[in-house]
Amino acid sequence: MTWDVLVRRAIRLAVLVFMAAAVLVIETRHWSPHRSVPAVILLGLSVVGMLLLWPMRRGDHRYVPAILLVTAALTVALGIVTPDTLGGLFLFLPVSVAAIRWRIDASAAVVVGIVVCYVGGTWLVWHQWPDWWLLGGLAGSYLGGLLDHTHQERVRQSAELLEQKQRVHVAEARSATLAERSRIAREIHDVLAHSLAALAVQLEAADALLGAGREEKAREVVRTSRRLAREGLAETKQAVLALREGASAPLPESLSALLAATAPDGAAAGEDGRDGRLRVDGTVREVPEEAAFALYRIAQEALTNAAKHATGAPVRMVLAYGADRVELTIRNDPPPDGAPTALAAAGSGYGLTGMRERLEPLGGTLEAGPLDGGWQVAARIPV
Repeated sequence: MTWDVLVRRAIRLAVLVFMAAAVLVIETRHWSPHRSVPAVILLGLSVVGMLLLWPMRRGDHRYVPAILLVTAALTVALGIVTPDTLGGLFLFLPVSVAAIRWRIDASAAVVVGIVVCYVGGTWLVWHQWPDWWLLGGLAGSYLGGLLDHTHQERVRQSAELLEQKQRVHVAEARSATLAERSRIAREIHDVLAHSLAALAVQLEAADALLGAGREEKAREVVRTSRRLAREGLAETKQAVLALREGASAPLPESLSALLAATAPDGAAAGEDGRDGRLRVDGTVREVPEEAAFALYRIAQEALTNAAKHATGAPVRMVLAYGADRVELTIRNDPPPDGAPTALAAAGSGYGLTGMRERLEPLGGTLEAGPLDGGWQVAARIPV
């Protein structure tokens, strides 16, 4: 119950009391038992009907039509019985309520019925036509009710639209939260799972070597484990920086650092400070964070595969900025003589599947396969 509702109801009640008092006073001054007694009874019933009708909400639709039609019939009878007093003014009340509560076709039918019954009843009982101003007042009351009905419909539609927007906003926020959780989980898996799995394997190997009395070989494995731990810590810090908005390094610098970390025995840095094995074509520009991170992880996976399947083979990267896309190509040469290789079966591993899964939500594509005895991976993302 808001203040505007209270004010409107107070005004309606005041108008109803004033009209009822005016009709009662006039009937008392011109008292005629055969006319005034029915008029007072109809007046009381009409007031009760309006008092019951006004507080009802739209949800009480089962009772509103019946009460409205009965009240309209009572006011028509009151207007016919009291043609020389203010009883006809009560016709305005059911007319305005019908215009406010019902659709225009239903309310128009009610108004037409009220006017026909009132005009016809007045002519049949008193052999005279009602005053023209009363009919004009009925038309004005109906138009005012239609305006109120239109305003209420707009308010209701605005409330429904606002509620719908709020539901959409909540759904979007939830979707964004779930997407961010998935992204964080994926990055934690990519960084920690690989590092910890490799570290566990090395430690198990060290334990087995110590049990066999091969201490020198065990020390070498421990040193490898220490290097893996440092690399995993560096990768974790890089992932944390990238997950913070605006904290990730530009893509060329990130790829250059990745080359230096995973293949430290490569080419020297160029004039711009980047690793010489990285070539950047086109004008460097900022790309969406998701696209940059996907390319970084694809480069990381490609370098890992090159280290496993073509140990010691040179690796080169080309980062190309196009008008509507960014493309990253990682290529490794054939492995040196005697080095183990498994290029023929590499395409069936999970690494390439994970790369494609990263690119699919971004609308990107991946091409991977042997090239001149080596292996090439090309990832393209529209930006």
